[in-house]
Amino acid sequence: MKVRNLKEKMCLWLMISGIFVLAMAQKAEAARSGIKEVKPGTVYSQYDLDSDGIADTFKAVVTMGSKTAKKSIESTEETGTLRIYINNDVVFEQTRNEYPYWQLSLITLQNGRTFVDIESTVGSDDDCMHGLYAMRNGQLESICDFQEPYSKYGNYYHVTIKKVSGNSLIADAGAQFFTTGITHWTMKFQYMICKCQERHESFERTADSFKIRYKTMPVKNKWTAGKKLKAYKKAGARKAVYTVKKGETVKINRVVFKKNKVYFQIKNRKGKTGYIPCARKYKYKQDFKEAMFAG
Repeated sequence: MKVRNLKEKMCLWLMISGIFVLAMAQKAEAARSGIKEVKPGTVYSQYDLDSDGIADTFKAVVTMGSKTAKKSIESTEETGTLRIYINNDVVFEQTRNEYPYWQLSLITLQNGRTFVDIESTVGSDDDCMHGLYAMRNGQLESICDFQEPYSKYGNYYHVTIKKVSGNSLIADAGAQFFTTGITHWTMKFQYMICKCQERHESFERTADSFKIRYKTMPVKNKWTAGKKLKAYKKAGARKAVYTVKKGETVKINRVVFKKNKVYFQIKNRKGKTGYIPCARKYKYKQDFKEAMFAG
């Protein structure tokens, strides 16, 4: 193309510059790490969800009382369905009864990888389902189940991602354990990728033992045994190192996860450390008198 005069040259230069600046702005936006809360019905177009270097369109839609393709779930006014669209294709669908509600976020790491954080709870504020999802083979697939360690040991459990730090996630966590009642702690998840043929991605806890965060709990670190309890040398060990008598007070310093089982690190009045397993069901005769239960 032959440019006839200076004015045409200037116009052409401005067009090229504008395209370049726009492309750089979109690239910078897509690469910015952090947490973006998703509002149902809103279209988000600055995130690369399938890692092909091109920004995708993302939209979440929640419908109550809608019919579902799942024959196992009868559709009523209490039934809710979440559908997620990426580039106008349905890549995720979840249907639940009992007036469910959802909380969603787009989580972008420092390396530019974006994941979808999906948490759902029924109207009674329990039966939480929470996981982190990645685009694979045209669908959102779960790569981290945040609820897995707690479901057998308590209720009203949650993991809330509060911060992205590099390629790691910092989360506030809490559970109403059958042993201690309402319990809070903080934990970190590290992004991992297996360099195999399928490039398997996951998020793994950076530790198995976490300090209990009493500042945000309704109890202090002074627990009175409601019955006789055996304290073991290690989490999951069979050898008891001492016995906590009924009425004796101890400190519960840490919550421990080992092979998807829950334990607590305790210290008796003599300063001796031991570990007790978390109860797997609620008992009227509680392990500790200070355990508080909501609902």
